Amino acid sequence: MKTPALGTTLSAGVPIALEWTSFLGSLSPLGWEPAVSLELRHPSFATPQLLTSRTNSTSFQWVPEAAATGEGFRVCAVPVGIPNEMIVGTSCSSYFSIVDPHANLLTVASNLTGLTSHPGDRLTVHWAQSSPPASSTVDVLLYLLGAPVRTLGDGIDAAKGMLEWTVPSDLQTAAFYRMRVLWHGTEGPMIDPTQFSGFFTIAQPTPSNVPLGGWLMMGGGILMAVSTLGAAFLTFFWCRRRGTRGTEYQLVS
Repeated sequence: MKTPALGTTLSAGVPIALEWTSFLGSLSPLGWEPAVSLELRHPSFATPQLLTSRTNSTSFQWVPEAAATGEGFRVCAVPVGIPNEMIVGTSCSSYFSIVDPHANLLTVASNLTGLTSHPGDRLTVHWAQSSPPASSTVDVLLYLLGAPVRTLGDGIDAAKGMLEWTVPSDLQTAAFYRMRVLWHGTEGPMIDPTQFSGFFTIAQPTPSNVPLGGWLMMGGGILMAVSTLGAAFLTFFWCRRRGTRGTEYQLVS
């Protein structure tokens, strides 16, 4: 499949030309009537949605429906009209998204893409809304790749437009975290890509710098020299000893 291209966002109700490259014409002299059927596929579908059962062209005008919106869609061209043993495979498009331009959308405005955060850091997620219903509320979830791992806020007034969150210490260190804002109680397999922030990383804090050496004056006239390298500590004590010829110092470790 040539179209839709990877990452394309289609609008429900707006026609798009699906295009693909066909090798089926070379089979016509053999007495077969080769063609393709077009299917819309998504992980949440029990079976693919049939867009057309048969066409011998290399393009098809398709109007996405508002009933199927989200990300992770593909269109596949499946050969028909030829023996199964001659079918060399199914041609599928790259993954694309479908949005409903007339829907009551939430759009995450925070750009967290590429951010590296640590436990204790405060992150803020902002969102905007189009024609929200009165007294609407939203949920804010933390995702790792495509799976939710934690609810950050539940039933928040949508008009607030933001949520501050402190990164906890019990989260897995990983890249590809992102936040999702959605209408309260509406989480499901169909995901609107505008509901997500960019991907960010949660990492462990960098160890603080350790002094390479120093001197400490202890009580009782003891002078201590401390030398450190990394996590190794070597300590020497200069101990005062009184002798008959005055004060002497002896190095002990």
